[in-house]
Amino acid sequence: MAEQATKFTDMSDNQLIGEALALYDSIYVREGYGGKDMLYLDAITAELEKRGYEVTETKKLAFKRKESANESS
Repeated sequence: MAEQATKFTDMSDNQLIGEALALYDSIYVREGYGGKDMLYLDAITAELEKRGYEVTETKKLAFKRKESANESS
């Protein structure tokens, strides 16, 4: 983990945020992740908090009509 911590300090805020969003999507949306992904996400959010960011979780629902769905509502 020390190697990753060094890597985090070398990354820009935008890079860390992008990594965090991708990991969050893998873990909580697509549910295709390993245990280390959760630790990695936790370490990234801790680094962002050290840099003065507040990390919050928001959930959104999106609706998209399937192509084969009836046209009636």
